[in-house]
Amino acid sequence: MSLLSLSNLIVTNDAYALAKNGLRSQVALNITTASVNTPNDTDVVPLAMSLQEKIETYDLAAIETSGIIFSDTLEFTDWDEITGEEFTVFVTVNASGQITYVNDSAHSPQQIDAFKKKKRKRPASVPTKTNGGFDAKDFITDHAYTKHKYDPSIKSTSSKTQYGKNVNVKKLREVTEADDVKKVRSTKYNVTFYYKSFKNNISTSDTPTDQHVVIINNSVPDRSTQYPMF
Repeated sequence: MSLLSLSNLIVTNDAYALAKNGLRSQVALNITTASVNTPNDTDVVPLAMSLQEKIETYDLAAIETSGIIFSDTLEFTDWDEITGEEFTVFVTVNASGQITYVNDSAHSPQQIDAFKKKKRKRPASVPTKTNGGFDAKDFITDHAYTKHKYDPSIKSTSSKTQYGKNVNVKKLREVTEADDVKKVRSTKYNVTFYYKSFKNNISTSDTPTDQHVVIINNSVPDRSTQYPMF
């Protein structure tokens, strides 16, 4: 799924410059201290995480696999169930959509350590509705309906995924856009991207997936979309 096909956006490759500007803070993140010199020697400063560890800790893999954002620095927000507050990190992606840098330096080592230990919610059950997969009024836009509705005469593919026949498309979107789920903001493209995992398959047997994506185009709402991410 390419956001460019929806928004006719011009991609510019400024990821290198963004990464370069953040190099100093990145170096600082990689400096680790073994411990604080206290009588009991118990106040240990958490070691800096590698890029891959950060991608796993903050559950950012869906950003890369979605293929919707290129050459940008994104604001990723997730809900921290330990502190009861939002936890935000900045993610730089290159022209291929790969994550090159994750900046969480605005948070203390204790905050980061708490987030690493956060309790993940169990995946939500897939909301159902008889023939909901092709109910046009339940889709966010005509584009989303045309491209992703259930159609047994056409095979669902990774580039054109279909919803399952009896999936409640509207409810699925509402749950995905809830305040306590993962969201990614792109100031450059003025887009907000939500994604959420569910307990079961939300697509067809051709493209089984529990991952749902909602893209809100804040500039041109008619270009917003939603789809199962396979």
